Amino acid sequence: MYVTKETRLMMKHLLITLLLLASAVYPAAAESYVQVRGTVWGAEHPERISLVSVKNGQPVEYASTAVSQEKSFGFILEPATDKDFYYLSDGNRYFRVALSGATPITVNWTEEGFSFVHTGNTINDFLQRWNNLNTLLVKRKDEPYGAFFTRFDSVRTQAKQLLQQITDQSFAAEANDLIQTDLLYSFVMYLQKYQQTYDSEEQTSAYYKDIMQTFPESTARLLHQPYGLSLMKAYFNYKQTYIFRGRNYEMDEQLKELRVPELAEAYILGNVPTEGYDKYLAYELKYLPLLSEKGRQMMRNDLPRPIFKMNAGEKAPNLMYSDANGNLHALSEFRGNYVYVDLWATWCAPCKAEIPHLQKTEQKYKGYNISFVSISIDKNKAKWLQYLKENKLTGLQLWAGNWDMLPKEMNVGSIPRFLLIDPQGNWVSSNADRPSNPELDKLLESLLEKR
Repeated sequence: MYVTKETRLMMKHLLITLLLLASAVYPAAAESYVQVRGTVWGAEHPERISLVSVKNGQPVEYASTAVSQEKSFGFILEPATDKDFYYLSDGNRYFRVALSGATPITVNWTEEGFSFVHTGNTINDFLQRWNNLNTLLVKRKDEPYGAFFTRFDSVRTQAKQLLQQITDQSFAAEANDLIQTDLLYSFVMYLQKYQQTYDSEEQTSAYYKDIMQTFPESTARLLHQPYGLSLMKAYFNYKQTYIFRGRNYEMDEQLKELRVPELAEAYILGNVPTEGYDKYLAYELKYLPLLSEKGRQMMRNDLPRPIFKMNAGEKAPNLMYSDANGNLHALSEFRGNYVYVDLWATWCAPCKAEIPHLQKTEQKYKGYNISFVSISIDKNKAKWLQYLKENKLTGLQLWAGNWDMLPKEMNVGSIPRFLLIDPQGNWVSSNADRPSNPELDKLLESLLEKR
């Protein structure tokens, strides 16, 4: 049975609610789970509190609960199996929590944010000490802009001392990562929010000079923080405004500074255009080849982007997949020609029955302004490659790898499925006749021209 993402989220929320009820009636039922309990203070407070995880440097809601009339909230969860932290969020701020230990974790929320009351485990003990230190970086009322930089250097020194006190060496590297990324985030966001003139007091900071030479991160650790993507964007926006102020600081230049492939991929995915399908197509053509297969699938179907229409005359998607040698091809390579696309798989008997008819059609219109492209949705690439070799298939053969690698708007419920696209990249038909249907031949004869 296939369960949708939305259904899984509802089931997760229901499980958490049931566990909360069970823990109230049967305290022993919650012993094997991590409990997070909180109280909100003040007349103005959030109505809901979320627990979020992090994916590719962005927050992802894991669970959410309403604040009760008694101004309390809570979560009961299985202990985290990975090393990543979870975060409590009021919709504006993120509070790092380690989900482990049998002792309940209790927190307070005030208008200043979250704070631990009882940490529940030794890692949260450390986080509490770092939180107390990190709050020193918050700008003080009526404080001059330049005062921050001296205070920042002091906090960095104290952070080094805090790290030296860690006795659990398995946690030491992780603690260093979160402190260094938190420091970078605080510094860059302060610059972006409060700097008002070019070349002012920040120029006296050795840290500033160090991080502004090139993007300072040499690992993917930033992607484990909920602000990872927003930090990259803020950093490059700052450089555009205050360093490359006389010219455009293009995205290609920014990507060269992101020396870690995972960071570059997250940045590309984080900047996908959300308005204008032509703008999206240009972005996809340029940057999709730089992504991993997983990243390509995310760009096509998981991220907000402009939606294309399936009607004749509308812009068709620029389908882009690899051939048998691993070389990426896009339908835009065939601009100036009609393109007839066959969506198929080796396990699909009706698909294979169309192949002789397709080859006959290809041969008939050889020398005309049409190109033939076959795209396989076989999960098993080796089986697809073997089939190509044994059957000497013609035309351009590409491998998508699965249904979900096709754009979601196409809603391909069954195969074979044939597409016909005009020389300008617009739909002639998003559900064209099969090669075995004489109507296809009539249509092609009316459209095509001899080269």
